[in-house]
Amino acid sequence: MAAENEEFVKSLPKSNAAAVLTGSRQMALMAEAHLRLFRQIEAINHAWSESVRRARESETEFARRLIDCRDAARAAELCAEWLTTRAATFVTESQRFTGLWLNFYSETGKDAWNGATLMQGSEGETPAETKSEK
Repeated sequence: MAAENEEFVKSLPKSNAAAVLTGSRQMALMAEAHLRLFRQIEAINHAWSESVRRARESETEFARRLIDCRDAARAAELCAEWLTTRAATFVTESQRFTGLWLNFYSETGKDAWNGATLMQGSEGETPAETKSEK
């Protein structure tokens, strides 16, 4: 199949052949960009599901300890401990998620910029334009 594509491209006039090669390069770069995008989304989703799992475990443990508590002062102490732990966890996870989202937006922006740059030739024309059309 690749040999057939190469023969087809060779048979085209030079301006059309350049557009086809640029188009196939664009497709390859877009596929790579989408792969990176989906991997980042997967990492964000995995981090979120792990965060939810840890929060559920923490809440279950807190509820178990609270049910076993017979003293109001001890219950208040347990609440304070749990809230302190959850607040620290919230800060840590917020920083982690912020980093993941910033990486996501940064990579998405780079891919968009690279795609726009690729769509233009060295003199600003799109691959389908030729110098005679200017």
